[in-house]
Amino acid sequence: VSNPEEKQRFSELLEKIYSFGKDVSVQLDVTLNLRTNYLWGKEFGTVFVENRYTHTGVYFPHRTLKNVWTIGKYIPLSKLQFEIPDPDRNPDKYDENDIFAPKNYDMDYLFATVMLSNPLFWMEMQNLSEKRKEELRRIVPVWKEMRDFLGKADIEPVGDKPSGRSHTGFIIRKGKKAKYLLLFR
Repeated sequence: VSNPEEKQRFSELLEKIYSFGKDVSVQLDVTLNLRTNYLWGKEFGTVFVENRYTHTGVYFPHRTLKNVWTIGKYIPLSKLQFEIPDPDRNPDKYDENDIFAPKNYDMDYLFATVMLSNPLFWMEMQNLSEKRKEELRRIVPVWKEMRDFLGKADIEPVGDKPSGRSHTGFIIRKGKKAKYLLLFR
């Protein structure tokens, strides 16, 4: 979408797709080149926000959490999609002494960083170790039980901006009353 005419035609296409009914949804990707942004088109479905891969050594859990925390101030997290890669894949792309390397995090922590959005497992699940699968078994059922509530809740970032060393998190509200607190350290 590089000019107003293309944007108009793309909008018309999305409106036509959504005219088929409530069960239709699209996912917009804002990760590269001249694509739509976070603020445009979110009424048409979810927005895939970032590409962070282990094979290039650019995925760090605190950076994804920082994006969720920062963007979530302005856009409902239920409209956004963030990914979780396999933390044990490509360990050679990270300094072995880097405490922020993905391999140093549990899967339940990694999942919690994106569970308030639309989490995307960006991996081949069959290649996860049994240890990693067990870690996911602790948190995915909690998320499944809460996902409808989370999709309608007001979610507010609290604490310090995520840096890998900060204390940060989210207050999850239904109406004016706080219902849950999700904290990271």
